[in-house]
Amino acid sequence: MSNVLFRYQTDDLCAHYVYSDHPREESFPIHTHDMVEIYYFISGSCKYLVEGNEWILKPGDIMLMRPSEAHMLCVIDDVPYERITLNLSLRFLSELDPSGLLGKPFLERKLGRMNQYRREHFGSDLYSTCLSALDKPSPISVELELRSRISLLLCEIYKAYAARIALGEEEETQQNRTVARMISYINRNLAEPLSLDVLSRHFFLSKSQLSRLFRQATGTTVWEYITTKRLLAARERIRGGENAGTVAAAVGFREYSTFYRTYKARFGVSPKADAENK
Repeated sequence: MSNVLFRYQTDDLCAHYVYSDHPREESFPIHTHDMVEIYYFISGSCKYLVEGNEWILKPGDIMLMRPSEAHMLCVIDDVPYERITLNLSLRFLSELDPSGLLGKPFLERKLGRMNQYRREHFGSDLYSTCLSALDKPSPISVELELRSRISLLLCEIYKAYAARIALGEEEETQQNRTVARMISYINRNLAEPLSLDVLSRHFFLSKSQLSRLFRQATGTTVWEYITTKRLLAARERIRGGENAGTVAAAVGFREYSTFYRTYKARFGVSPKADAENK
């Protein structure tokens, strides 16, 4: 059972502070966002899978995800799990920092790379202070409190990111190189015919071996991953004003009826309604 200690949500900013007594892995399926995410791990026994990379979590860790970056939590042991999640729209980042500097740790890296930040990456505990009191009452408005904390947090994250880049730091990841190449290939070729047959021929692996490697690394099937990425690419273009029928074909759906049905199941609205309510 999960206990929500704090929740705040607008179109551009979502904040959740949640405690789970007995986390169940089926409660945390692979997913993506059209916003950036800052995930703060407080306690538990878990690991994170991001685009084929595995990250073991320690209390105080921060995970960064950018739009369309597929990720999921894996529960290791049945112990209480506590976390804070912040989701920020690109518009929020742009309004906060028109220079784009604070968005670099999210946007100026490859998928599944430099997602994890540990205490030692930061110059002080200021980053955790910005996050740890979200459930405490404040004499100022919630929106103002959050914006103030997030501004400071983003500055701390950028300083940690810049220091790592300056040092030429290697990735702290147990990256499966074969799956990383598969993910890169899929993301470059979403509009092309993609199937287990196509991928197995391209990577010289049997379909069963390819499926096993992919699920181990990402927590999902090849086809679920492809479909998710196609839908996200379609949503971005439809919200940008493009015709849904044209977009469906452009991202790899052969039949519009299949696209329509899958889109509505995924996002809860039709493509047309999504474009109108963006």
